[in-house]
Amino acid sequence: DLIPFSQCASAPAQEFIACIEDHIDLPEWHRAMAAHWAVPDMDGWAPSSTNFLLYHYGPQGGPRRFVVFPWDIDRVFKDDCYKNDDLGDNHTGPCHIMGRIWEDGMSPELVNRLRQPPFQSDFCAAVQELVDQHFNPAAMATRMGDLRNAPRVSAKPFHGLAAPSLDVLMQHDPLWDHERFVDGFEKILDEQVAERHAALLQQLADCEMSPLIDN
Repeated sequence: DLIPFSQCASAPAQEFIACIEDHIDLPEWHRAMAAHWAVPDMDGWAPSSTNFLLYHYGPQGGPRRFVVFPWDIDRVFKDDCYKNDDLGDNHTGPCHIMGRIWEDGMSPELVNRLRQPPFQSDFCAAVQELVDQHFNPAAMATRMGDLRNAPRVSAKPFHGLAAPSLDVLMQHDPLWDHERFVDGFEKILDEQVAERHAALLQQLADCEMSPLIDN
């Protein structure tokens, strides 16, 4: 399974276009690529060809195709929006969905090909959908609020007792840093998410007309 996939991924353009969807779910890969650059996880699969597994998967009786499992996603929201964007010709900072090279790595060749015509417009649409539905300040505030409330909901108090407040849970659990937890959420929403969302909107305005790969 892996050998035909690899052969297709490195095939000449017309052959690649004809065969690639036999091996991957293209919309799913575009959504995963969009999410990787949006959060951003610039030490991961799509931006720098690291920290991922491939799984050949399909429903019983259905076609099997390769699925990506990213891991070690520990740089999400660690880089501020403009940290790497002021180094001359460097266009690889965490606010660029167009960047190819990050640190000492580069995007897998397959990822690059899936951002070039005739796939570029679909990739840009996937980024737009992510921004519209999931990666915007309002949507992220809701999702983070749900995450913040999860410990209280999962506490499941005995019958007749009220569920403990989130503050009580965090203040009495030695593993919780209460102040850091609260401040961390506000910092992510007010700074990283807001700045990253604004940068993505600006780039999306001409995403389909820009050369996303710096050859």
